[in-house]
Amino acid sequence: SAARSSPPMHMLVGDFNAGPEASRVNYQQIRNAGYVDCFSEMRGEREFTWESTNPLNACGPYKNSPSQRIDHVFLPCSIVNRLPLKRAEILLKEPNIEVGEGRHITISDHYALRMEFRIPGRRP
Repeated sequence: SAARSSPPMHMLVGDFNAGPEASRVNYQQIRNAGYVDCFSEMRGEREFTWESTNPLNACGPYKNSPSQRIDHVFLPCSIVNRLPLKRAEILLKEPNIEVGEGRHITISDHYALRMEFRIPGRRP
């Protein structure tokens, strides 16, 4: 059957500490292994998931580092056409968690990636 001959659907997701702006060689290694950076394919490389201006980073050891996108969702090239990306966005950038004395922080030192895929055979 066609389902058996198709490669399994899977993705690599996480904080890779590598990206177009940082550890480019490591990032390219993942791409060379046959994976597509879903966010870059849809939105380009100008948005960041880690920013030095984030309240959790502004006082830390990396406060002078450039902002970068080091969190990724990678799909194998072999299934990109079978699982098309519908939407990609970066979320949870606002410092909404009150920590006292009128100070607010973000939920994490990294922002969240939200990817929405079209599942074949399902209604939109």
